[in-house]
Amino acid sequence: MAYTSDPNWFQFPYLVVAADLRSLDPTIRQQLVGFRLPLPTNEILSERRVNNKYFVQNLIDTKVASMQFFGGLLYILYNNAMLIRAYDSSGNQVNEWNLPVSVAFYDNQWEGMRLEQNGNELYLHLTLDSPPEVWTIKLVGDTSANSARGGQWKFPKCAVS
Repeated sequence: MAYTSDPNWFQFPYLVVAADLRSLDPTIRQQLVGFRLPLPTNEILSERRVNNKYFVQNLIDTKVASMQFFGGLLYILYNNAMLIRAYDSSGNQVNEWNLPVSVAFYDNQWEGMRLEQNGNELYLHLTLDSPPEVWTIKLVGDTSANSARGGQWKFPKCAVS
């Protein structure tokens, strides 16, 4: 799930949910759905389908583990693909980062992420399923909130195998 009140994405605040359709075909597992906030209390919850074609291009497995709106972009962690992609409000992929292997034989287990800006420093928090771990990686390079468009930030050498 990811929340945004950015009018470039939606006219009203929305909660975007990545549903796993449990398809046998891993290229069509993901379905993004948006819900307008605040959620209705006495009405049927209406959903808004998000066009998946922008968010699944060139992926062998489209399963989403985590999402976050940050700096005007939507960041999606594809755990089985071991990568994070950043998208703008038009659905254009503006960047992609391959994730480091955490533990041998558990390379597809990244289950959560969170970007955190602290002044000029940008941290990526990653959670691992097996074995259960939380990694906090200080990203290097241009780490301003909009730096993803230029692809400037990188993992430090100690986090790359």
